Amino acid sequence: MPGITALPKTVPDHVHYARSDPWRNQQWINQLSKDIQASGASFEFFEYPVDGRLFTDPGVAEYDAEATSLLRERAAEFIAKQG
Repeated sequence: MPGITALPKTVPDHVHYARSDPWRNQQWINQLSKDIQASGASFEFFEYPVDGRLFTDPGVAEYDAEATSLLRERAAEFIAKQG
């Protein structure tokens, strides 16, 4: 991801993308997954069957309430697991 030069070792991560996010870079996602898993941390990737980048923003046309709800559930579970 632009601007990020390093992540602390063993930090688990979730990555969430819309199916057709114009900023999605699969090569970056694959490398991030590889690096995080190599550190011993968990990595989960979630793809939502929606279009656009800002599907969680109710103020834009690409907003999708169902995908947003699912993302929030997954994020809450992830945070709860971290302690």
